[in-house]
Amino acid sequence: MNNVQKHLENAIKVNPEYAEAHYELGVIISEQEDYKLAEKHFLKVIQIEPDFMRAYFHLALLYKKLKDNKKSKEFFIKAIALDPNFPDSYYHYGLLLVSMEEYEDAKTHLEKTTDIDQNHYQAYFHLAVLLIDPEDYEKAKKKLFNCY
Repeated sequence: MNNVQKHLENAIKVNPEYAEAHYELGVIISEQEDYKLAEKHFLKVIQIEPDFMRAYFHLALLYKKLKDNKKSKEFFIKAIALDPNFPDSYYHYGLLLVSMEEYEDAKTHLEKTTDIDQNHYQAYFHLAVLLIDPEDYEKAKKKLFNCY
């Protein structure tokens, strides 16, 4: 356990309703791949502050890692509703939709990413892959890499 984590835990001991501390602790614990504990902290954030968009976003990423596509989708949609100008919600949701073979919706969300952030090169890359061969995404990705 690092010092940051200890301090965040102490902050929560002093004030168990401190949403920002739960959020930051959830991010750190998620990076350590303790997904159940991270989930607990993110859900606590939402309980304390129901409009805390970043908690929904990180829960969506967490559920995506756990391959719980239904929950991931639900939390991406909520994150987007809370902050429709945060490009990474659209980007990661688009990638989730690609993995679910929902290519048209994926394309829409990746395009929205680039509408918000014209420098989001990763979104442009995945859009190019979808346009090359949406039915065989992995093959198209290899084709695009071979162009370099």
